[in-house]
Amino acid sequence: MAEELIIFEAILTSVTHIATLIGFRGKPKNPPSYISEMTRENFWLSIKQLIKHKNYILVWLSFGFIIGSFHGIVNVLSFIV
Repeated sequence: MAEELIIFEAILTSVTHIATLIGFRGKPKNPPSYISEMTRENFWLSIKQLIKHKNYILVWLSFGFIIGSFHGIVNVLSFIV
């Protein structure tokens, strides 16, 4: 009984997957929003710009120090409590 259900589920999901692959379009006829029509920026170029930005680095380091301090205190308190 269980094997028949597993086979039925495998067939059902396979048929659904194949139907989805056949019917899936790369882009819709009408874009869902204004943003989807815009071109995207290069990801690595944005990362390079962030690394060069002084204020971003300061915020990034201060956040890291705060999170690191919090984890250190929690680890010490876990041994006490």
